[in-house]
Amino acid sequence: MYSNSLTEMGDLEIGEIMDILALAAEFKANIRSHRGVASGLLMASLFLEPSTRTRGSFEAAMKRLGGDTITTTDFKSSSMEKGETFDDSIRIWGNYCDLIVLRHEESGAPRAAANISSVPIINAGDGINEHPTQALCDLLTLKEEFGILEGLNIAICGDLKNGRTVHSLAYGLLLLGNSVTFVPGTGLDLTERTKKYLREHFDSVISELPPSEVGYGDLYEGDNEAKAYMFHKPRLGLGEFDHKEKVTYTQLRPDALYFTRCQAERGSAANEAGYPKVNLNNLETEFFSRAIVMHPLPRLDEVSVSLDDHPRSRYFEQAANGVPIRMALICLMLGLKPWSSVASR
Repeated sequence: MYSNSLTEMGDLEIGEIMDILALAAEFKANIRSHRGVASGLLMASLFLEPSTRTRGSFEAAMKRLGGDTITTTDFKSSSMEKGETFDDSIRIWGNYCDLIVLRHEESGAPRAAANISSVPIINAGDGINEHPTQALCDLLTLKEEFGILEGLNIAICGDLKNGRTVHSLAYGLLLLGNSVTFVPGTGLDLTERTKKYLREHFDSVISELPPSEVGYGDLYEGDNEAKAYMFHKPRLGLGEFDHKEKVTYTQLRPDALYFTRCQAERGSAANEAGYPKVNLNNLETEFFSRAIVMHPLPRLDEVSVSLDDHPRSRYFEQAANGVPIRMALICLMLGLKPWSSVASR
């Protein structure tokens, strides 16, 4: 990890990700039985942007472990409103606690905090950059569903440009050996810089997918054509993709549809006809017939409420996984040793 902190998914190695997931699964199986693990320890919860699930689950996680939390929820409730610098605030908070969980509107703020903090920093979302702990919740949900985290094809749909969960999850999926299909809203594609980073970092090939031939066009209203493309390893054999070959059709079908909302607070604007959405009708098409539906929440209308009780909907499970994932992360970052053999390795 970076300075014993988690500021982005790239701070984690594969072994660390798998340890966190394994320990989280143990916590989840018996979540009320660990109140002595973090006894006497304090976590500072510094959420300088709005949050429901991330803040709530971090604070629940610390309390489930027997620790306690101190909190600030916006600039106006801190001395930064009076002109105190970010660096001074981080140094001061580090004197009050054993761990800082930070959400900030500026990309890179958690990494900057980790450079000066006397205690570990966990990134709870920074601008349009990353949200690594959400990606860990997503990976746990996929592991529970499929039993593996390699060789899957996950379609990430919606606001790819400003959706920070997208960037962390794509990194984690590619690191673990999966394929990722991107289905952006109009004008909301990954930046060229992000594409270049993913392509070079993971030795990935990008294959353009004709949406009308492989099914992603069904996620759009009217005659709008989806701009879908897949990041995958060269061994998949799709570098010279020919949509007429039936052998590739099965490879292209997604195991999960991961939707994100339009990030209006970060400058995104949705073209309704050009924004991918899922409902009961398109979920039941042959192409999507095996896909589970995921969403980091909150949602707008990109995932229909008609799917809330659908047997392949998993977004509420993702939210529930926030507590055990963050319990595991707190333990591993602070060097705590609950009963798990995973944490003692």
